[in-house]
Amino acid sequence: MWSKESQETYEMLKEAVLDIALKWQFYRAYYVGDPMRVDLLNKIAPITFGLFQAVLIDDIVLSINRLLDSPQMMRNENLVLERLITSIRNDGFNDLADDQEKQLAKIKGAAQNLRVRRHKKISHNDLATFTATSRTLPPVTIESISDVLEHIYSFLNSILLFFEEKTLYYEFLDSGGNEPARFTSRLGTIVD
Repeated sequence: MWSKESQETYEMLKEAVLDIALKWQFYRAYYVGDPMRVDLLNKIAPITFGLFQAVLIDDIVLSINRLLDSPQMMRNENLVLERLITSIRNDGFNDLADDQEKQLAKIKGAAQNLRVRRHKKISHNDLATFTATSRTLPPVTIESISDVLEHIYSFLNSILLFFEEKTLYYEFLDSGGNEPARFTSRLGTIVD
């Protein structure tokens, strides 16, 4: 059985990831999906929607990177994926913690371009980045963000599957024009 600390850390991380997933789903729906929708946004208010697009992508990149920070900086403790691994290891689930460390290494590898963007453009005013063309930063693509998020979903789901034999579905369904309904688990449990 996992400890209360591990469960609470998992729940807080899950909520943080669900927030990122909602923003990412919104971004894809409005800026990647239907070309007619993109054209409409460009006709209605190109500057406003262009600015919102840039702010939203930076927020998503920054939010993903926060999950990959160190568990502690200075005297402050951070809510990060690594903290959950440490907590699970402290609970005595060393094999699971070892597996999660491998998954975290894959996440960090997949997020390398996102981390460079955070450090050079979003979080800091890196002079060389501002004086050079945008080609100095590695590309952050729709595919790269989707890939990192899928790795993060898998990371959290393997923990949930281990302890509760179910997984979380990180997509939101529109409830007929109202606020998106959050469906946090698939029907039934996964048995394998």
